Amino acid sequence: MPIRSSAGINVPVLAINGADDPFFCGLLAADCRTGTTLANFELPFFGPRATVEGYVVPNTGHGLNIERTAPRTYTAMIDFLDRHVGH
Repeated sequence: MPIRSSAGINVPVLAINGADDPFFCGLLAADCRTGTTLANFELPFFGPRATVEGYVVPNTGHGLNIERTAPRTYTAMIDFLDRHVGH
């Protein structure tokens, strides 16, 4: 059985994906219909005390940083950090 390095992560995690990402959403990959379905898909990969939040960016593919929707992605990341790390 392979060792999952992420199994030792027991802190809040933000999983972010583009709704139209052909590599990480769909048939054999994550369910990217909603942030909740994405988080539920990712949760088993982390430690037992980790909390996973998901955010799916609409009208966005694989390159989150180069999409026109990048500001939405950054806003979600900053909101997550504000809630879990603080200022």
